[in-house]
Amino acid sequence: MSAGSCRARRAGVACAVVVAALGSVATAGAVNTFEITERAITITVPVDLVGATSSLTAERFARHVNRYWGSGSDGLPFCYGGRTVTIVPDFRVVPSGGSVRPNASRITVVEMRPGVDLISHVDWPSAPFNPMSQTATGAWEADATGDVIAHEFGHLLGIDDEYRESDTNHDGIRQPNEPTVVLAQYQGQQSLMAELGGHVRQRHIAAVMQRHGMPQPAARTTGFPDGRWHGTGTISGSAANQDLGLRLSNGQFTFDLTVADGEASGQLDWSYQARVDITSTGVGGYLDGGVSGSAALSGVTDGVVGSGTATLAATAVVDGITVPVDTDLEVNLSFTGAQSDGETVTGDILLRTSAEAQAVGFANDLTGPFAATRTGERTCS
Repeated sequence: MSAGSCRARRAGVACAVVVAALGSVATAGAVNTFEITERAITITVPVDLVGATSSLTAERFARHVNRYWGSGSDGLPFCYGGRTVTIVPDFRVVPSGGSVRPNASRITVVEMRPGVDLISHVDWPSAPFNPMSQTATGAWEADATGDVIAHEFGHLLGIDDEYRESDTNHDGIRQPNEPTVVLAQYQGQQSLMAELGGHVRQRHIAAVMQRHGMPQPAARTTGFPDGRWHGTGTISGSAANQDLGLRLSNGQFTFDLTVADGEASGQLDWSYQARVDITSTGVGGYLDGGVSGSAALSGVTDGVVGSGTATLAATAVVDGITVPVDTDLEVNLSFTGAQSDGETVTGDILLRTSAEAQAVGFANDLTGPFAATRTGERTCS
């Protein structure tokens, strides 16, 4: 893409223009810098706002950037490789003719007259842009909206546009009234880099990290990361006693789990309908009813277990005689195969229930897949 060919949907919509040496600022050494600790990654992006007339411009731009790049659309911080990601815009106002920093990108801030359009843009010296060793230039409208400023800032992090430009009048010049089309692979994602009103997505954070030399983290880890989790699933199974044949229906469970420093605590609740056919020698009949109960959860992140009680409320019909059954069941369970990508956890549970003889030997092992998502603050572990 050559300078001047990058087009946009309307005034104020941004795009990254790759310019071969035109207006670029090459620097030796780091430009954007990052700091990594055990639990956090901080990236600082120095930007000189050339021609800005007030420090309020820098403050306003910083608020726009922090609104979009400071957290996801759910209000929770971004994560990468188990660490919280913080992106710091280091804006500095430089009056016209003032001294600029050699390691800062230079953005000319333009005060527009009524009726005059400016398409805010960022110019890269080459593609792909390396924000650790290169600076960029560009021009932003002083009164540009928050999503435009945040979109432009994404280019300073090394993220490209996710839309296609339309040169409807075929003049080769970018016009504010010419439309853009979101690229097929990004449609429906409400991406900040694709359309106005969009959001920063986790994939953008991953791309930023890679642009800054951070290796790709493992796709999934074992167990539940620290945080609060809510999960649901369905259960099925068969009777442990060979003389009984359990038919299970409408089996479901929910759980809430808190994990702190690798230690888990919480509760799991479940219910299901069960019919047990009694086939012992000389005895015929069935037991039909429902089971519901709860179990306290504990253990470590990759070895969550639980124990508790459940109630079997059923009707037993044995040799034509109907007998109501209401008894407690002992419950033991364990989570198996829990895998996490940091935002979701999937796996299975093994739920074992048993009872005394008055429940006609009722015993079964139930299994079921679960899926859990975070609730509350993301901890990025």
